[in-house]
Amino acid sequence: MHLAFPQNIIWWLVVLGGVAACVVGVIRQLHALSLFWRSSPGRVPPISSQRLVLKATLIGTALVLVGIAVLGPCWGKKTLPRASSQVRDLLVVLDVSRSMLCEDVPPNRLDRAKNDLATLAKELERRGGWRIGLVAFADRAAVLCPLTMDFDHFQEALRESSLETLRLRADAMASDRGTNLASALARTHAALPKSDGEGGPFADVLLVSDGGDDFDPAARKAAEEFAQAGIRVFAVGVGDPHRASPIPLRDEAGRKHWLTHQGETVLVRLQPDPLREIARLTSGAYLAAETTPLPILPAVELLETAPRRQLESPGVVAEPIARYRWFAFPALLLLLAEGWIRTSRRNADTNDEAAIGGSRWLVAIIRPPKLPVEVRDPRTKVGRK
Repeated sequence: MHLAFPQNIIWWLVVLGGVAACVVGVIRQLHALSLFWRSSPGRVPPISSQRLVLKATLIGTALVLVGIAVLGPCWGKKTLPRASSQVRDLLVVLDVSRSMLCEDVPPNRLDRAKNDLATLAKELERRGGWRIGLVAFADRAAVLCPLTMDFDHFQEALRESSLETLRLRADAMASDRGTNLASALARTHAALPKSDGEGGPFADVLLVSDGGDDFDPAARKAAEEFAQAGIRVFAVGVGDPHRASPIPLRDEAGRKHWLTHQGETVLVRLQPDPLREIARLTSGAYLAAETTPLPILPAVELLETAPRRQLESPGVVAEPIARYRWFAFPALLLLLAEGWIRTSRRNADTNDEAAIGGSRWLVAIIRPPKLPVEVRDPRTKVGRK
């Protein structure tokens, strides 16, 4: 079993908080019951301690199941029919560095690139015969979505892609620079099918970035390896090449401020020269989106000019099977069962509000339920015959 969305581990803080709330609630109610038993021996308590524990167990188990579901557990394989007997691969390489947060392209460079790539993926899915994947890079690079014909999986990985998501990946190739094109190209080359008849020249790369890195010898060597393998790189430049923009950041209170270095605001602009050189070396093309949306149809036409790989089988492609439903549906059933179980006793002799039934966990955390206590008139003489 593997997890499709390990970055959602942060949601386990909510799960642990909910389980802790259940434990505190049941402890306080059991404490209230013990006071009732001591003050009113022989009387039937208005609520059942066994049902309190059962309800807490159901809620805690449901929260744990939801926590597992949000991690995207997958195991086993499923076969997907190919849309065409011919197929071509496209690996999208997306820059998620801080400079992509500049707002010279509304709402910012990264969000604009995501929207354009989502539209491009829908067009490729409509035409059929494509596999698509996603690599994110900044100071490191990682494969967020391997080559697949499951475009929904690609769209989900695209929505979740960010610098924070990238840094959570244990398999990311790290470096000491802000935007490392050489690392991105090396990770992309490793993720593509090799040229042993399985893929190679039947694959293209779509690099979306604002440049931000000198075209050093390592990046040139990586681009030449793409050229030797017959893989074209289509580079898309995002951002204003003429006017530098500050990089917005958010503090813990959500207030916006600008990235600074040695007391001065950092200003960045689109640097298209490295992207142009990569496209030239690989016989690809440079698409200057800059501050406008990516021209989707011209980009698709460029991608479809190359030959496709003929499939040897009519076949099918194996994909991991998402199993989150196996945890989400039982969690829903447990929550429904918890709401149906009453903690009050139907024949209890009490008018206390706790006898109404239903979930009282939030109230129980704040204060224990009021239970009737027998009050005796002090004027009554005890022991008088």
